Amino acid sequence: MSKHWANTWYSPAGDEHFVGLGWNRLRELCGDNSWSLSVREYEQSIDKAVANLMRWCRTNCTSVPLPVNVGGTPGMVFMNKNDALMFKLTWG
Repeated sequence: MSKHWANTWYSPAGDEHFVGLGWNRLRELCGDNSWSLSVREYEQSIDKAVANLMRWCRTNCTSVPLPVNVGGTPGMVFMNKNDALMFKLTWG
């Protein structure tokens, strides 16, 4: 994988709220249900899904979250608990 958020494990601080999605859910969100992807195509589908989620967050959240990998589970870290809950109810 390219060097970005998905390669580095993140530990949320006490005031951060993590909402995990899972790799398969990210692929579903970008509309890619094919299992015969190359590594590059897989990375691009994940990046596409995260870009779409970030666009939604910029429109609907009070602050833009950070895409992270917490213990192997991808997701978003929010500073606002209400934003995290709205995101989880919409996409989780």
